[in-house]
Amino acid sequence: MFLWMPYAIITIGVVPFFIFSFENEKTIMFGVIALYIILIVGLDELILYRFNHIPDIEFIKKYYVYNFFAKIAIAVLLYTSFFTFKLMYHKNRVTLLKLTEELDEKNQALNILNISLEHKVAERTVKLSLQNKRIENLAHTNAHEIRANIARIMGLSDIMKHDVSQEEKKYCESKILENISDLEKITKNLSKELIEEE
Repeated sequence: MFLWMPYAIITIGVVPFFIFSFENEKTIMFGVIALYIILIVGLDELILYRFNHIPDIEFIKKYYVYNFFAKIAIAVLLYTSFFTFKLMYHKNRVTLLKLTEELDEKNQALNILNISLEHKVAERTVKLSLQNKRIENLAHTNAHEIRANIARIMGLSDIMKHDVSQEEKKYCESKILENISDLEKITKNLSKELIEEE
């Protein structure tokens, strides 16, 4: 090829891009350079094909400036696209890193909330199991102790309705008072348990 100067400019200009690029960028830049080489070689071949002869000194003098500036324009376009790509890539990379950091922070906060929630659920479960035991105790007390005393009082009062001796009536009355006293103790204990529960 007869115009080697733009090739040298491109080669020298591309080196810093490769040195300061990441692996992913280098692959794309190789593609852009290949496209550039195809454009430059194609431009040279187009000129040679159009004029259908090997260039001589007059041909080079006549078309040198146009061809040179065309190649320089392509080189500027190449450098501009490299620079734009580098800026976009860096900006996207910085944005991605920020978003990743934010996501990590939110995940950590979410994990802390999950752990806190698990502790609260465990505490609540323990509380509920204790309350269930108290309710079972109250139900047992209600079903057995209170009802037993009430049944005895009712039975003794039924006995007193019939013709019984004075001595038997006094005995029944003492037993009724005893059961009432037991009921009072039971209700006081239930009240204490309910107050402690709260």
